[in-house]
Amino acid sequence: MLEDLGDRLVLGYQRAAMASASVVKKPARPSPSSRAPAERRATATNPPPAAVGGKLYIAAGIVALMGIIAGTFVGDGISDQILAALKMTEKPPVDMTKWQPGKLEDIEITLVTADYDKLACAFDREVGGAHCEYKTETERWPEDPTAPADNNKKNVLQPYSAVPDNALVLLAGLWAQPAVAMRLHAEPPGNTPAKNLARFIAKCRVKPVERVDNASIRWNTTDKWARGLLRAGDQQVAPWVAIVDSCSVWDE
Repeated sequence: MLEDLGDRLVLGYQRAAMASASVVKKPARPSPSSRAPAERRATATNPPPAAVGGKLYIAAGIVALMGIIAGTFVGDGISDQILAALKMTEKPPVDMTKWQPGKLEDIEITLVTADYDKLACAFDREVGGAHCEYKTETERWPEDPTAPADNNKKNVLQPYSAVPDNALVLLAGLWAQPAVAMRLHAEPPGNTPAKNLARFIAKCRVKPVERVDNASIRWNTTDKWARGLLRAGDQQVAPWVAIVDSCSVWDE
C-alpha cells in the first residue's frame, strides 16, 4: 500500500509540475526599442504574451502545491481542475479600426522610463494641439519660447505599442499624467542603463483625434526612420493620433 501511495505521489507531482510550468512560466517581453527592423515592429502581427505580476507566481505556486496534495491523497482529477484554473487567457487585441474621433478608449502601453527620450515621430502639422518632436525626418519641430522648461512632453506625440498585439498609436500627454510622471521622476533613465530599467504598464484612457498618413516613427534615437503603419488584418492603414486623458501605472 505504501508503494502504491508513493507511486501516486510521484505521478501527481510530475503532472502538477508539468502543468504549472506551462502556466506560470513568464516569457521575456522585448523592449520596443530593441525590436528590429523598425517598420516591422510598428506593424507587428504576433502579439506578445500578457504581462504577469510576481504576486501571481507566488499564488500559482501555492495552488500548484495544493494540486499535488489533492491529486495524491484525494484524486488526480482535482489536481487537474485546480491547475486548469491557473491558465491565463490572453488579453484580446485592441481593434483601433473601430475607434471614432472624440470617443474615449481604454488601452494598455508597455514602457520603460527610457522611452521618454527614445520614442519619436516626424509629421509636418499639429493634430489636436499636439505635434511630433520632428517636423520632418531631418528638422525638429520649432520650440515654443513661452513653453515651460519641463512639461513632460504634454503636447508632444510619440509612437507606442499597445498590449497585447503591438498595435501602433501616436499619443500625446502620456508622460504628463501624474502616475506616469511620478514613475519617470522616481526612475530617471539617465541614471540607469535602459536594460536595467523595470518595465511597467500604463493603463490609459485616450481620446482619438484622427488617423494620420505619412508619419515617420522610430523606437530609438539610433534607429532609422520608418513609416508608421497600423496592421489591420491583412492590410496596413494609417495609425491614430490620440490625446491621453488619464493613466494608472502597473508593474509587470
